[in-house]
Amino acid sequence: MAATVDGGRDQTTRDQIMMNLSATFKLYKGLSFQTKVAYSKDFYTNLRYDITVPQYSWYGDLAPESVNSASSIRQEDKQITYQNYGGFLNYEKQFGDHSIGGLLGITAEKTEDTRLYGYRKGFIDNGVYDLNMGSIEEKVEATGGRGHNGLYSYLARVNYGYKNKYLIEGSWRRDGSSKFGEGNKWSNFGGVQAGWVVTEEGFMKKLKPLSYLKLRYSYGEMGSQSGISNYSYVSNINNGSALFGSTAALQTASSIAGITSNDISWERVAMNTFGVDFSFFNKKLFGSFDGYKKRNNGMLTNVIYPDVLGGTAPKTNAGELETKGWEATLGYRGQIGKFKYSIAANMGDSRNILLKKENATAITNGVNTNGVLGYPLNPIFLYETTNLFKDQAEVDAYYAANNNNGALPAGVNALRPGDTQRVDLNKDGQIDVKDVKFMGDTQAHYVYGLNLSGTYGKFDTSIFFQGMLQQNVLRTGFLSYPFNTLYGSQTTAFIGKTWTETNTDAEYPRMTANTTRAAWNWASNDFALQNNQYVRLKSLIVGYTLDDLKIGNFPIDKFRIYFSGNDLFEFSKVKDGYDPEYGDSSNTIYPFTRTLAIGLNVSF
Repeated sequence: MAATVDGGRDQTTRDQIMMNLSATFKLYKGLSFQTKVAYSKDFYTNLRYDITVPQYSWYGDLAPESVNSASSIRQEDKQITYQNYGGFLNYEKQFGDHSIGGLLGITAEKTEDTRLYGYRKGFIDNGVYDLNMGSIEEKVEATGGRGHNGLYSYLARVNYGYKNKYLIEGSWRRDGSSKFGEGNKWSNFGGVQAGWVVTEEGFMKKLKPLSYLKLRYSYGEMGSQSGISNYSYVSNINNGSALFGSTAALQTASSIAGITSNDISWERVAMNTFGVDFSFFNKKLFGSFDGYKKRNNGMLTNVIYPDVLGGTAPKTNAGELETKGWEATLGYRGQIGKFKYSIAANMGDSRNILLKKENATAITNGVNTNGVLGYPLNPIFLYETTNLFKDQAEVDAYYAANNNNGALPAGVNALRPGDTQRVDLNKDGQIDVKDVKFMGDTQAHYVYGLNLSGTYGKFDTSIFFQGMLQQNVLRTGFLSYPFNTLYGSQTTAFIGKTWTETNTDAEYPRMTANTTRAAWNWASNDFALQNNQYVRLKSLIVGYTLDDLKIGNFPIDKFRIYFSGNDLFEFSKVKDGYDPEYGDSSNTIYPFTRTLAIGLNVSF
C-alpha cells in the first residue's frame, strides 16, 4: 500500500502512426503483380520517479528495509520506425480438371530505433515531475543510442489441384538478416503440404450424413532470430567511469560490453502437422482436429558457463527443443423458427521437452528458468511436505533425523510446533536441494474457448468464454506468502487457515514474523503450488438493428444500438485472489477491471 500511494509513479505514453498500401496490376490472363507497403512509427515516453518510504515492523520499530532505498527520477524517450516493402508475381491457371498456381516474391523489412535516457538521484517530490528536479550532486546518468536491423527475403510457391480433390503445394524462401555476421546471414527454408478431399470420391457419395471430409498433412521449416540483438556479432565498447588512482577518484574508463561470437546463425524450426476437417448434416455440425510435432534445432539460447568465464557469454545455437501438441474445434449451427444460432468450442494443448542445452543439468528449488535437460521449459521443483509439527517432541525427532549437514534453521530461527515438515526424499539424513521433486511446468495446458451467437428478428447476441484446465502457478514477490519480508502484509487467503494451538488441523503452517522460518514454512513447498484453472466470460454483446431507416428524407442504411461487456465474471481455482490471466508475480499486479459499454453504429 505504501509503495502504491507514496512510493512514486511510473507513467508510460505511446503514440503510433500506421499506414498500409497495396496495389494489384493485371498483366495478362491469370497473371498479376501485387505490391505492398507498410509503415509505422511508434513514439514512446516513460517518466518514472521513486520516493523513499520508511517501513515499520509489526512491533512498531523502524524496519531495515524501506520502499525505494533512494529517491530518484528518470525519463526515457524512444522512437521506433518500421518499414516493409514487398512485390509479388502471381499466376493462376485452370484447364479441365487441373489447376495450377505459382508465386514469386521479394520482401524487405527495416526497423530503426532511437533512444534518449536521463536519470538523477536525490529527487524531492514538490509536485513538479521533471528531470531537472533531481539533484546534480548525486548520481546523474545521460545515455542514448540508435540502432537498426533489416530482413531481406526471396519467396516462391507452387501449387497443383485435381478436381478440387487432390491438392499439393510446395514453398521455398531464402532469408537474410542483418543480425548475423558474415557467412551466417542467409539461410534457405521451405515446406510442402498436401490435402485429400475424401468426400469428392465416388465411394463416399452414399454417406449422406457426411457433408465434407478433408485430410491434411504438412511439413515445413522456418527460421527464427528471436532473442538476438541487432549487433550480437560485433564487439562493443562501453564508456563510463571507475574509481581508481593513487588519489582515489572517478576516472574515465572503457570496457568490453560482453563476449561476442561470429558463429551465431538461424535457428531452424521444423514442424509436422496432421489435420482433418469435417462436417455433417448439410454442414450444420462442423469441426477440425490438428496434431503437430515441432522441433527447434540450433535453438538460440544462453549456454551456462562456469563463473570463472569472466564475462557475459553470447547466445549460441546450442539447444534443441521438441514440442508435441494438438488443437480441436467442434461447432453446430442451426435454426429454430426465427431464431438462428451457432455454437463453437475449441481446445488445445502442447507439451515440450528440452533435448539439448550445454550444462543445463543443475536443479534448483522453484521455477528453473534456465532450463533442465529432459524436462519441459520452466520446470518446477519443490519440496514435498508432510504433516505440520504437532509438538516439540516431533520437532526434536525431525532435527535428529534430518540435520546431518546442519542446514535446518537454528537458534532463534529454529523450527517450532506448527511449522512445515519437508520430506527427505533421498534418505540421506539432510534436507537440501537434492530432495526437491519435479511438480510440472508453468505452461498453460488445455486452453479452451466457447463462442455462442444468435439472431432473432432484429436482435443479435454473441457470447465468448475462455479458460484453461491446468496451469501451475508458483507465486513470487512480497505477497507470495505471509511475512515474505518483515514489513510485508498478506492476502486474505490465509486468514483463519493457519496453524494455532487451537487449530492444529489447519491447512497452512503457523504465522511467524521470523522471515527465516516463514521462508521454510512456505517458499518452494509443494502446497504453495496452485492450479490456475479458470473460466471467464470475456465478451458479451447484445444488439438491436434497424435497416432502411429514414430521418426525414435522409436514408440510413443501418442503425444499430448495442450493449457490450468485457470480463464480466469468472470462476477460478486460484486460492489467493489474484487474476488468473495475470501471472505469478504479486509485486506489480494492477487491480482487475470489468468493462461495460453502450454503443451506436450508423452507416449511410
